[in-house]
This record gives sequence, C-alpha cells and structure tokens, in this order.
Amino acid sequence: LRELEKLGFPIAETKWLDQGSSVNLTDLIQRNGYSEYILKPVISAGAWQTWRIPVRDAHKYQPNVEEILSVSDAMLQPFFDEIVDTVEYSLPYIDNSYSHTTLKQPKNGDYRVQREHGGTYYPTEPNNDWIDLGNKLLKSLPHTPLYMRMDGIDRNGQFQILEVELLEPDLYTRFDEQAPR
Repeated sequence: LRELEKLGFPIAETKWLDQGSSVNLTDLIQRNGYSEYILKPVISAGAWQTWRIPVRDAHKYQPNVEEILSVSDAMLQPFFDEIVDTVEYSLPYIDNSYSHTTLKQPKNGDYRVQREHGGTYYPTEPNNDWIDLGNKLLKSLPHTPLYMRMDGIDRNGQFQILEVELLEPDLYTRFDEQAPR
C-alpha cells in the first residue's frame, strides 16, 4: 500500500510505523484529530493484531503497538464509519481480469468483516470506476500475479483502498454464481 500510495492510488489515509521504531501511541493519535483509529500490522490475516482504538483509550494500546513493532511494520488509520455503515468491498482479479465484487459486512456491533468474526458476504455490482482502478493497479505491479484482491470502501464517492492481497487464497468465488467460471 505504501508503494501504491507513492504512485498516486487512492489509499485510505495511513500513518506508517516502522518496525523497531519507538512510538508514543497516545501522542501520535491525539495529533491527528480523529476520534477512533485502527492499528494493524502491514501483513496480517483474519484481523490478527488489528485493534480499534478510541482516542481516550490510546494509552491502553501502547503494549499492542510495541508488540507489533517488535516484529513488523504497522499501519495506523482513522476508523472509517463506512466499514460499519456502508461496508467493505472486495474485487478479485484472476488471470489479469476482473472477476466479481463481494460486499463484506461486519456483524452488528463489530468492525471486523472476516467471517470468523461474524461478518457476512454478499455478491454486489461494482462501480465501473472501481474495476478500472483495479486494472490500473494490476498494470502498475512489476509482475502480473495469478490473482489479486483489492479491498476498500466507498468514501464520499471515491473508492479508498484498504488492502491489496496478492497472497490471499480467498477470492470469494462462492458468493457469486459466475465467479467460478
């Protein structure tokens, strides 16, 4: 995501934290002006080590940021209400072609969209601009992957990329009748 951001792709607002760095989470969060944040490692699966942090409780998560930074880079993003209110979208591309779009919705009262955390998935129609964005993203990669999944939210009418999966085995083909073909 950091490299895609440098290329001008619409990445969700992110503060990059380098492995081994010393971070005062409370100071960092209070300077950025949002009421809640998401802290997560740059490489994770199933919301592992992903924390939703209210500003008032930032000090409670200092051990979490230290643990993550002891083994990995991390990302700090504002918590986007769109994940809960209007959901997250996944667009898989297989063999260099758009396949389908899956809408991922967290269970009531949660922010994690993964099924193991109670999230539900539905087929949906994408905005054609999102498909074009994924095609452009594919062309920007140094090598064409067998598959790719671009996840994001619709924020104020613009697709904001939350993650790009190049090593993710779940392409959500079971949620769209045409996808397996």
